[in-house]
Amino acid sequence: AGLLAVWAAGAADAPAATLAALSLVTGAAIPPVSSVLRSRWPYLLADRPELVAGAFALDSVLIEIIFLVGPLLTTVVVATVGPQYALIVSAACVLTGTLMLLSGLSGRPGPEPSGEGSRALGLGALADPGLRTLVFASLPVGFALGSVEVALPAFSDAEGSKEIAGVLLAAWSLGSGAAGLAWGTRAAHFSLLGAHLRFAWLLPLAIAPLALASSPLTMGVLVVLAGLPVAPLIASRNQLVERVTPVGTATEAFTWPLTALVAGVSLGAAAAGAIVEASSWTTAVLVATAVATIGAATVVTRRHTLVQPQAA
Repeated sequence: AGLLAVWAAGAADAPAATLAALSLVTGAAIPPVSSVLRSRWPYLLADRPELVAGAFALDSVLIEIIFLVGPLLTTVVVATVGPQYALIVSAACVLTGTLMLLSGLSGRPGPEPSGEGSRALGLGALADPGLRTLVFASLPVGFALGSVEVALPAFSDAEGSKEIAGVLLAAWSLGSGAAGLAWGTRAAHFSLLGAHLRFAWLLPLAIAPLALASSPLTMGVLVVLAGLPVAPLIASRNQLVERVTPVGTATEAFTWPLTALVAGVSLGAAAAGAIVEASSWTTAVLVATAVATIGAATVVTRRHTLVQPQAA
């Protein structure tokens, strides 16, 4: 309804402030599909617990595909029939996906109702120090990802080949998706926390070489390598969320790291845009590397909060 209201307001030549207000309300109304689904993987796979890690990994890979296909689909719709139809497609996707989720979860087991213990300190799920660690670490990860999403088009522009920006972003997602699937098949053979710490450090180490790219070809190779830690990092982090979640707060717990990640992406994109304008795309990459390093250090220094799960 909100998306259609944005369309109607635009068609009526409403003021920009009206469009912004409608967009804000519409964004707040997005169904928490990701958080709800992630909170239920352990219950849906209760009889096959060895598949839980693979489910979280597949979830991360699908998110990569969504962020790759979504903008491409939007571009095609806008270019062929108009931007208002892109809003209609988006509204249809939200409605269809939510109905499919509700249908698939109908009658299936889920998390326990919230108890008194989950309201400790009035923080809800954030009362758990392990969850706070994962939230604090997700913000810089998102910042780094958002910065790279801006740095790659800036690199393409500097090379005089704006059209390769989409190819580089797709290659980045391809590397992430492939590594996510590989992690999903092998996760059961590794310590979850140990693997997550390694992925956290690999992210800045993988992003830093992007600053050395001297041609579209070298950037294409480097960006695939830079994508490798992304999906495994997010998948293992989501699995850690499930382990430290206080009883009765599963959906809320999964929402916080996702919120921090998305907020970080927005901040990173905005900061990288300003950095590119004031300096260069290489500086934006270096800043992304530094911030991702802060995220890795946060998890390492607070890893003791993730060792002993707080959930029953």
